[in-house]
Amino acid sequence: MARNWNETPAEYQRRVATGWAEKHPELRERLEKALALIGGVTLASENQFLVEGERETYRVWADPRAKKSACNCPDHLYRQVKCKHVLAVALSILTAQNCK
Repeated sequence: MARNWNETPAEYQRRVATGWAEKHPELRERLEKALALIGGVTLASENQFLVEGERETYRVWADPRAKKSACNCPDHLYRQVKCKHVLAVALSILTAQNCK
């Protein structure tokens, strides 16, 4: 999703998250939490990110070209769903690509 010329990165992230939530209502709550985590996303190495969670830091592996991701948090490991950490990384990657 392209960034509007007058949009701040935070506005862009909110718009993208809102669009995803409209397409995937089951992710709405996780997307809200992901928006709060974006400031805690750091690149650890190629395709590996660290995300500061509420209680600890989690490792996310994301390959945007393959559209694959994984996280070592319990939500992702045991429930096998897109967790807030994976969503925060996805929003961070899109922001880096579109908010230059």
